Amino acid sequence: MLVAHRLAGTWLRHVDRYIVQTEFARRLFVSQGLPADRVAIKPNFADPDPGLGDHAGEYALFVGRLSPEKGVAILLDAWRQLGSTVPLRIVGDGPLRPLVEDACQESPVLTYMAFRSTAEVLELMKHATFLVLPSLWYEGFPLVLIEAFSTGLPAVVSAHQSLTEIIDGGKLGWCAASGNADDLAAVVRQAWSSRNEVAARGLAAREAFLEKYSADVNYAALLGIYKAARQQLTAKN
Repeated sequence: MLVAHRLAGTWLRHVDRYIVQTEFARRLFVSQGLPADRVAIKPNFADPDPGLGDHAGEYALFVGRLSPEKGVAILLDAWRQLGSTVPLRIVGDGPLRPLVEDACQESPVLTYMAFRSTAEVLELMKHATFLVLPSLWYEGFPLVLIEAFSTGLPAVVSAHQSLTEIIDGGKLGWCAASGNADDLAAVVRQAWSSRNEVAARGLAAREAFLEKYSADVNYAALLGIYKAARQQLTAKN
């Protein structure tokens, strides 16, 4: 199907607007032939706004599918290096659940919480110190990051261009080398011992949510994309 439509010119002649979630994704698609003037950026959003948390729970938090591409094995390796210094709560389910359960039995600072509802996850985020997202792949625009930001929770993420863009180069969290448990452990250790920085980046994350990732802002951005597409189409005709 893709080859047929590429040969027929469908992507260039019959689509008025493409919507991607990050500048990184925009560059990627434009490099593969999509017209730059028709590729717009609109990130994900979270609704309703859960409000700012107190983040006094003294634990790091992982929320996601327990699968290899999410960096679960790297996460567990990093926490073995951290010893008993940083409590971690793990929320989710997937094929690596047995690996997580075994690790939690071995370490007193690891807690496996299985699958949780969105409301329960948001409550955990409100009390967590920071989120950990050690993905091995690019990710598009993880909703878990926006949900974290909405509660004022900063994040430690893999240093993929898409994720570093979302945390604004470190203003809303920290970056660790993808697939590197040593570096992840070092970054987590640094963040855990720098509570003033955690608080500052958490407040910046909350501000970013209000400015860019709320439902009202997202709705206005979508209408703006539709308006620009309509104006461009009218000009052509």
